[in-house]
Amino acid sequence: MAGEVRAFVDRDLDAVNRALLARSVELQQEFRGLPSAEGHHLAEKLRGGLGVVAYEGDRLVGLLVGHVKGSVAKVPLSGCLAPNGALLDELYSAAAQQWLDAGASTHEIYAPATERYDAGFRALGFGHSATQLMIETERFAVSPPRSDLLVRPATLQDEDARLAIERDFMAHVNAPPSFSALELDPEEEIREELRHSLDRVDFEIFVAELGGEVVGELLLFDRPQDGERIPLSSVDLAFCAVREHARGQGVGMALAHRASARAKERSCAFVTMDVRTTNRSASRFWERFGFTPVIVRVERTLATA
Repeated sequence: MAGEVRAFVDRDLDAVNRALLARSVELQQEFRGLPSAEGHHLAEKLRGGLGVVAYEGDRLVGLLVGHVKGSVAKVPLSGCLAPNGALLDELYSAAAQQWLDAGASTHEIYAPATERYDAGFRALGFGHSATQLMIETERFAVSPPRSDLLVRPATLQDEDARLAIERDFMAHVNAPPSFSALELDPEEEIREELRHSLDRVDFEIFVAELGGEVVGELLLFDRPQDGERIPLSSVDLAFCAVREHARGQGVGMALAHRASARAKERSCAFVTMDVRTTNRSASRFWERFGFTPVIVRVERTLATA
């Protein structure tokens, strides 16, 4: 256990940054491809945050710090550091009370996907809500699609089909067992976003046609470098969905093949993606290619009555 656990204040930021730089080296050894934190002041994300820190003498050895937004306390990866389960227990006991006092009964925390953190958060009653997956591009091998499946860049003429794909996707993640409770934006807002997405230089969008009908969509995203979660040479598989009536016909495999091909054409060393833990079909689909967990988001909602 740490010698001192106390409330976080902004003057802790330099000590936090030193600890995160050391943790970055460990994570790079654990997960090949994660970036170095050198040159990034990761602790800056915590400025003005609410939570606790732990010290041994003058050395910071643990922290649990985030920001409260309404009824939710959100802790970024840079706000979670605990070398063992006992310290995690102590940090969470103190931080959770602060968050509750600030009106946040739901606690979302990003943590490395290691057994130490997994076991520690499970013991505290947390469950996984999302996972960042990653694979080396050279290992991302997908068989070529069926000859009657066409994958091509999206155009403005695909707007109606892309809207239908979005609706099917939302229905899927809101249904059992996901129960995501996501709300579909008004149609005109979605259409505006779809049109705008085609102009973004950090997006590549493809659609899949089966029998002349657009039934699937793939979005590749150049995520900004953060010195923490995003490999230096990578592309993010941000969205991949297939119309409900077209599932089971190889459309997802065709889109995965295009994602793999584009990553290799662009000489990206890694492909990343985020998946909701309860979206079991998506998790199983991508894990078959060798995607492995790197970062997890754990969540717990406390009864406040």
